[in-house]
Amino acid sequence: MIRGIYLKNFRNYAELSLKPLGKINIFIGRNGQGKTNLLEGIFFLGMLRSFRTSQISELKKIGSGGFSLKAELASTSNSAKYIESEYFDKRKLKIDGNPVAKASEFIHNFRTVVFSPNDILIVTGSSSGRRKFLDMYISSVVPEYMPVLQEYVSALQKRNAYLRMGRNRMAEVRSFEPILAGKGSIIVGFRSEILKNLSEHISSLIQEISGLQKDFSLKYSIQKNTSDYQEYMTRFENERERDFSRQYSTFGPHLDDFEFIYDGKPLRCYGSTGQCRLASLCLKLASVRVMSISRSNESEIVALVDDVTGELDIDTKKAFYNVLKQAGQVFFTFTEKPVMDEFLKGSVIFEVSDGKIIPGSNSADSS
Repeated sequence: MIRGIYLKNFRNYAELSLKPLGKINIFIGRNGQGKTNLLEGIFFLGMLRSFRTSQISELKKIGSGGFSLKAELASTSNSAKYIESEYFDKRKLKIDGNPVAKASEFIHNFRTVVFSPNDILIVTGSSSGRRKFLDMYISSVVPEYMPVLQEYVSALQKRNAYLRMGRNRMAEVRSFEPILAGKGSIIVGFRSEILKNLSEHISSLIQEISGLQKDFSLKYSIQKNTSDYQEYMTRFENERERDFSRQYSTFGPHLDDFEFIYDGKPLRCYGSTGQCRLASLCLKLASVRVMSISRSNESEIVALVDDVTGELDIDTKKAFYNVLKQAGQVFFTFTEKPVMDEFLKGSVIFEVSDGKIIPGSNSADSS
């Protein structure tokens, strides 16, 4: 559990020190005051990336040279652990004051799932957005996934660069193909297994929350012959000329997609807005459920819920909170004080205004 959080020059926060934090934390404030920025800072400490932008330069406060984030964590032995992430001229990572060189050694101090109004885009948006969600999620569940993905992306970028130089760089292009085939087939294997697990839980969650009994599943659309190393290498032989003509690698997990199938049809094509939003909510809830079942990583699950419950009816909200009980800690944002039902009672309340956070009252006395 996160006991305390410290932000400096992050988004609209010049300096913020927030402690103590509880199991359930509620941040209330008008739009544009910094509620989502706080959740973004927490997410960044967990995953070393933002859920809103791929440009780290956008995260620093305007006029500053960089930003730093720190958190105090409670371990299972009740001793504190301190993690720090600093971005100025270069990235610096520390755990308990000791420098950490690799991101993969840092990111599993706690695991995060973000619930955002934009989650519907996972269902209705581009394939790149779905791949980004899937890669971030697998990285939080499987520690060895990120290094494999990074090696694949690095080899892909280099191969594409040589493809653009022309056929006289054939040797260099071929030199990266064993790496792509090896790492690519591993990525496909991880994605297939995770999507299978998520699909099973999403189907039951949709029935549990909405009562809908029709079949619901996730379908992984992989590039042909990329799940096996030898088949992958054979396809390189067959497709290399086309890659040179198009000047990029035309197949591989960097082009994979997955689709939400409801009653035998693609949801993004035939589903209503309400159905698409329900599917995206259940995808995130399934993420929490799978994380809670998986014990390959014993770190806490931190759920970041960014003003999404206002759209839910009473029964859906009750089911939503019931699944969130599986998280070790929850951070909510609201534009106004919510009704304190059984789940929210005992939460710690904060008021957010123009990059400043003021501790409010404990909700145990609220109704």
